Amino acid sequence: MLIIGIHEDTNSNFASIQDGKIVFAMAEERATRKKFQHGFPKESAKLCARYTGKKLSQADVLVAGNPYHFLSRLPGILPAGEHDFFSLAQHGYLSYQDELSKNKLLSGAARLVSATGLGLKLRRLAQFVDHHTAHAWSAYMPAGMEAPLVISADNMGYGYAAKIFYE
Repeated sequence: MLIIGIHEDTNSNFASIQDGKIVFAMAEERATRKKFQHGFPKESAKLCARYTGKKLSQADVLVAGNPYHFLSRLPGILPAGEHDFFSLAQHGYLSYQDELSKNKLLSGAARLVSATGLGLKLRRLAQFVDHHTAHAWSAYMPAGMEAPLVISADNMGYGYAAKIFYE
């Protein structure tokens, strides 16, 4: 089974998992040489295809992070660069994330816009994974442990600053 993972917010990245093993993973900024590269990780996807011999279209499952970060899926909306964690815009974004966790209508609309934007790029639907679950899997997969404890703690993600996972 071939699983392709895509993240297209700031620090966009691309990963390929074949039969439960990571065969390729790359941050887009490594390919473009632009720090905090945002948007769809097209250069990483090209390099993955060259390295693995597998194209995006051959994936059994496409997984994308952050279904509510739809602004990154609309061209020309977000400025390049990392978030300024102390800016007014960042506080507004955190408030938006908090509202998404409480308001089903708003979260459904954001998810629809996000799925449509990504679907147009991929020419097929992708499954979305929770922000912190994506972080947890990126630690769990290479760890090689049977039942690890994983803690994901960062600035935001579905209205939560952190989550704890234990198998």
